[in-house]
Amino acid sequence: MNTRAERFTDPSRFVWCAGCYLRITPDDLHTVFNDRDYHRHCFEKWVIEQSQTNSRISGPRRKPMHGLDRTNDV
Repeated sequence: MNTRAERFTDPSRFVWCAGCYLRITPDDLHTVFNDRDYHRHCFEKWVIEQSQTNSRISGPRRKPMHGLDRTNDV
């Protein structure tokens, strides 16, 4: 069984955050999403950024324009 010191110094057990690229310590709480590890606060920032990006891309929903005025068409 590994001691606490071995857990913190064994390079094969290091986990890196996909958001900030810093090491996640073994005793730190983290989130795994799509096989990527994140600090909890990095994942929260990522979710907020994604929701804002998606709302900007889709924009407000508009009704389709039917019956366009085509009086100028010849």
